[in-house]
Amino acid sequence: IHIFDRFCKATDSYNISEKYIRKCCYELATATYYAYVCNSGKESEELINSFMKAIMNVSGEELFDLTRQFLLKLLVNQEENNLHEIINKAKQYINEHLSEDVSVASIASSLYITPNYLSRLFKRVTGEGCNEYIVRKRIEKAKILLETTNLKTYKIAMSVGYNDTNYFSLAFKKSTGMSPTKYREEYLKQSS
Repeated sequence: IHIFDRFCKATDSYNISEKYIRKCCYELATATYYAYVCNSGKESEELINSFMKAIMNVSGEELFDLTRQFLLKLLVNQEENNLHEIINKAKQYINEHLSEDVSVASIASSLYITPNYLSRLFKRVTGEGCNEYIVRKRIEKAKILLETTNLKTYKIAMSVGYNDTNYFSLAFKKSTGMSPTKYREEYLKQSS
């Protein structure tokens, strides 16, 4: 965008034809589009074709505005892809380390970002806080274990990352409305 803005200013200083300016705008847009496709793996010929059609019959500021909008759209899409990739890696880390002492700090450290940034990003992308996501995944795993095994509650608590059985029971009850033992009893009643 910075280079494009410098180009726009330079066209005022030099006597450059509209045809050449249009060609330069198109080349910059296609080069940026190519980099976007290489980085994201997402192709959209419709996007580049509609840009080409849009700039064919415009000139001056309108040409610059259309080109700037196209470039910004690609850059925003690339940034969103990168953010989603960070969140996907965070979720993968959580799922792989669910039985351990997982924290926002440990996840952020594994991704080489700050815990504060991860928390804000996680909330923005998923609509759910990182800690809430961890608790939800632990409770989901605990439900499966309660439904499919005869493990004691304290063993299930340990296998989903809770060292304190009472804390696990409180978290489980807050999430489901019943204790782990009651949940298992209700599940067994319904399944039989």
